[in-house]
Amino acid sequence: SVSDQFGVSVAISGNRVLVGAYGKDAGGIVDSGRVYVYEWNSGTGKYDEIQKLSASDPSVSDQFGVSVAISGNRVLVGAYCKDAGGIVDSGQVYVYDVDEYSESLFTTKTNDHKGTMSTIDTKMIVLDYELK
Repeated sequence: SVSDQFGVSVAISGNRVLVGAYGKDAGGIVDSGRVYVYEWNSGTGKYDEIQKLSASDPSVSDQFGVSVAISGNRVLVGAYCKDAGGIVDSGQVYVYDVDEYSESLFTTKTNDHKGTMSTIDTKMIVLDYELK
């Protein structure tokens, strides 16, 4: 739907494309967000959706997918308004291996909206912070 905000964030690495939809009601949870993973299919000349990523711990208005980054099979997804560690809107970054279908997390202990990223490569992640 229009309020899904599909395409608000996009990242490309090789033949893979990530598209964030932070307003998607994933699993029926309002504005929890979702990220779509596409892979180029040279046989059809189109991108095929290969995976839909959602937070393993979704809640209302997390905004999962507000930012995305990819390098090879490593994917980062920001959830700008995630209440992590009991702290309102502290934010969280989810790290995925799209080949292994595994998830890990960066969490924070302050209300600094961790959940936006600048870039990723094979050995380093750069995070942006909005300090209050």
